[in-house]
Amino acid sequence: LQFQSGQALLESMPDEEIEKNLFLLVNLLNHGFSFIFGDNEKRVQLLTLNLKASIKAMKSSAFGSAATYLKICKHLSGDDHWHNDTALSLDVFSTLAKAEFCNGNLKEMEKCLDEIFEQNLPIKEKIDA
Repeated sequence: LQFQSGQALLESMPDEEIEKNLFLLVNLLNHGFSFIFGDNEKRVQLLTLNLKASIKAMKSSAFGSAATYLKICKHLSGDDHWHNDTALSLDVFSTLAKAEFCNGNLKEMEKCLDEIFEQNLPIKEKIDA
């Protein structure tokens, strides 16, 4: 029911309203994200909304919430995410590394950075992470 409410809001809201109500919308949608795994477009849309919510949370120093949104991003990414959308994967993992650092979770930060460094990416992108 929460997921359906979130979908209805997402479909009816203009972009500026989505931004204003981002946390409410994402929290509703996250309650049923397992329903969208068959729909790649909706999965990527929810992943992107969670990434936006995490960045907004980071700007408010809500690092725990940011990490939660980013862990959902990782789950939504799928197995082949580095090959399907390298830039999005890099955004998710580098932002999660920053959130985990701010939360004092250095082991988790290290795991995120290791994941980035294992990829066949230009050195500049690895350094920026």
